[in-house]
Formats: sequence, structure tokens, C-alpha cells
Amino acid sequence: MKLTESRIKEIIREEVENAQQPENAEQKPEDQTKTIQQLKAFLLNLSKQVTQIKGADAAEVKAIADLIVKMLKAIPQGQVARHIKYADDQLTKKLGESNER
Repeated sequence: MKLTESRIKEIIREEVENAQQPENAEQKPEDQTKTIQQLKAFLLNLSKQVTQIKGADAAEVKAIADLIVKMLKAIPQGQVARHIKYADDQLTKKLGESNER
């Protein structure tokens, strides 16, 4: 199956809309909604920038889309932040960048 930019955008939109924040007693419902809305806006903005990506082959594009989908599917199952952090650390090492933000 050929994964096109428009299909990636569609997958991201679908998964963001379907992703559910895990219940957290310390976080107020309106805070959860704000966080999800911010994530949605962030991902939509990134999807607009996909056309500017140069040098990505089909395998890389598919891997990125698959990783995003897996992360969003994992959210309702509990804390995945440490796993995402590990992946981020590995990519940071590969790119030779500082992990400070």
C-alpha cells in the first residue's frame, strides 16, 4: 500500500480525534480537554508542514505514521510518557542534538 501525504494527514486527524486521554483524578476535566485541543492544533499544524519534508522515503514516512498511531492508541492504556521519552532520547542521540527544550 502506498502511503501518500494526504493519507498520512487523514490518519493523524482520525487518530487524534479518536484518542482518549486516560482518566486522571488530579487533572480537572477542563484541563484534559484543553490538553487534547492543544495536541490536536499542534498535530494539524504539523500536518500542514508535511509538504515541506524533503528526502523521506516511503519506509520512513510509513514508520513515522505508524509510530504516531501507536502512541495515540497507547494513551488510553496508561502512562506511556517514559516510553515516548526513551524514543525521543534515541532520536536526539542519532541527530546529535541537545535534549533540552
